[in-house]
Amino acid sequence: MKNELYELIKKTNQEKNRPLRIVCDWDEVIQNHFSLVVWKMSGEKEGIKFEDFYENYWQKEGGYEGWADFADKYQIYFGDGKAKYKEARKSVISDDNPPFISLADELLTCLKEGLIEEVVFLSGYNQKEPEHEVQKNEAFAATFGQFPKEKARMVTVPLDPVTQKADKWTWMKDNYSEFDIFIDDRSDYVSNVREIFPDRIYAMPSFFHNGYWEELGWKKFKKWLDENVIEERESQIFIKADKQDEYSELSNSALNDFYNSLKATVNKDKEGDFRLLPKFKARKLFSPEAILGNKNNQELTSENDYNLLAKLFDGYKLSKTVKENEAYRVSSEVCSNKNEFGEKVGKTLQEIKVTEEVTQQFEAKVVVSSDSNK
Repeated sequence: MKNELYELIKKTNQEKNRPLRIVCDWDEVIQNHFSLVVWKMSGEKEGIKFEDFYENYWQKEGGYEGWADFADKYQIYFGDGKAKYKEARKSVISDDNPPFISLADELLTCLKEGLIEEVVFLSGYNQKEPEHEVQKNEAFAATFGQFPKEKARMVTVPLDPVTQKADKWTWMKDNYSEFDIFIDDRSDYVSNVREIFPDRIYAMPSFFHNGYWEELGWKKFKKWLDENVIEERESQIFIKADKQDEYSELSNSALNDFYNSLKATVNKDKEGDFRLLPKFKARKLFSPEAILGNKNNQELTSENDYNLLAKLFDGYKLSKTVKENEAYRVSSEVCSNKNEFGEKVGKTLQEIKVTEEVTQQFEAKVVVSSDSNK
């Protein structure tokens, strides 16, 4: 284990010359959750141990580039895939002794060494899954909940019923703006908090360095294109001047055929003049055999134009990730289960108590010795 989170906290502690205030996610940073769901729907059936599966979790080698890619592959929002996904989640949520991640160990060491003033575990709460909330609270109570509340506490933020996001950034702005480090596995959450607090330190589990959490789709892709890459002049679409170096070789006809199909797809204009794009897949752009633009068009997109459209697609996905210079990547592994980690926390608190008692006795002796020498 590389202890990269511990080293980051220790270094920041030394630079600021004081204990730090940490805001940390729970699921997938402290306790395995979504990684278990993904494993149960894929790796477990292939005979792969969870600990081994976790090593490649969310990496391309592990089969998925991110949550949206996984959702696409297993069709978790439709039919049989949705039923299997619900079954896997139910199995994970009902586990009363879930596995813990090594980042929990590193935070515990930091608390023991006095590097942290307080850690707030800030977690999203899904009102549709109260059992998950119970599981998290029980896991917290058995582990970090053994610390005094002024040292470690759990705070939950409800998920928005429409976006299914927990508005952590608003809670932090209103209740805990003096934090030093924010740790989360969701790139969209890190980005949102960073917009409000650009001068703080951010850390993400390294398994997610290529991943994207936010749900992707043609509508959001079009919005990204409109805002960042293209402009309209005289009913034609052109690449913006500052993007010409990247996409100057993309033919204007291919760009307009693609954009017209994209716009018709987003508007669900089945009866219009333009062909609709295939179903959005997060892994890659549609097949090179797809015909774009006007319904009368019978020509395939050239290889060069298709590759440049694919580059646009990859640029859109990359925009949903957090860049390397915006958040530290910290390595992690499966380290123990809830009960084992709870015992470790108990032993750590005993060690802290003994150390404090020895320190107090030493300081008392120093005072007595000083008084006797007067």
